[in-house]
Amino acid sequence: MTGAGMLTPGAWDRIASILESNFREVILQKGPGYTVTTAPGGTTLNIAGNSASPSFPKLPFDISLGGTSEAPTLTLWPGTVNGIMPENMFESFTVDSTSLWYAKATVDTSGGVVQSVTINVDTSAPDKQTPASNDFPTGFDVLLGLYKGGMIYNIAGGIVSLTANQINAYDGSWQGVWAIG
Repeated sequence: MTGAGMLTPGAWDRIASILESNFREVILQKGPGYTVTTAPGGTTLNIAGNSASPSFPKLPFDISLGGTSEAPTLTLWPGTVNGIMPENMFESFTVDSTSLWYAKATVDTSGGVVQSVTINVDTSAPDKQTPASNDFPTGFDVLLGLYKGGMIYNIAGGIVSLTANQINAYDGSWQGVWAIG
């Protein structure tokens, strides 16, 4: 600066360099679910439109997307099945963005009571519940949500409640099933 408070070209170059490096620190970067476009008129953040995928979880078992666009990860908001929290509730699951991924609660039961629950996130469809004769099914999956290509579809919609039901047959036998509510 000169004595009159004017910037010299050399001082301006130093200040401009400092300002430019400070602004580079806050430049938006691309990530899962959005892109960034920078033009002379400014920066535009384009968020993928997906009403099925809230920007943040709201209910138990809602899926959250994390990681990077090259290596996305899924985590689930804490929830319970018949009051039992899954053993691996706080685990993160690495997925890819091209396959269809199923988020499932694998439920193990005995004598009409839920014994344990585990979260599984993989590309295989959930195991179907098969009615058992004079008993209740001992293991099956409950679909919690889906993920594919940056899009999340939360299905469970809250805490999962299972009710053991008997279907009586005319010969006195019965079949057990679990109603999901």
